[in-house]
Amino acid sequence: MKDYHFAALAALMGLSFLTGGVATALARQRVEGWYRTLTRPEKVPEPPAYGWEWKSVYVFMGAAAWLVWLTGPQWGVAMVRLALILYFVMLGLNALWSGLFFGLARARAAAATVAAQWLVTLAALIVFWNIWILPGVLLVPVLLWTGYLAIRSFAWWRHGRQFVRLQAQPAAPPTRLAA
Repeated sequence: MKDYHFAALAALMGLSFLTGGVATALARQRVEGWYRTLTRPEKVPEPPAYGWEWKSVYVFMGAAAWLVWLTGPQWGVAMVRLALILYFVMLGLNALWSGLFFGLARARAAAATVAAQWLVTLAALIVFWNIWILPGVLLVPVLLWTGYLAIRSFAWWRHGRQFVRLQAQPAAPPTRLAA
């Protein structure tokens, strides 16, 4: 392999993790604050449960894009260009979802965004698979994760069509003993 192959790997992985950093920045403050105080739909775990999935998704996306990029001259530039455009759109929609869901607390818009993201991920999987099976296989977990996010986002939206804070239970008045 040539040096520029590794530079492309670093660039595509770096772009994936940069997107993850932007998404985290959009979400972090809100997750630490108001998100923990919300009534969650059934079966929605606490935020720390998602850390390793996100890291894996970014690795899979970056590696798949790099493998597609490596095939460029052999499979025709047009197909590779389409695949990489889909990769960039997936990254953009990913950051947008975090901004809408966590940053702006817009459950409906986040649900629509993640539905679009799932469709783009499916299209990318098909294009990547047609270029080379290995990058297509790497996008299967990304498609599954995006589907899970879509289900979760729609559950939030359906849960109340808005974010509802947990209400603190009022303290019981002190009981007085009869003298």
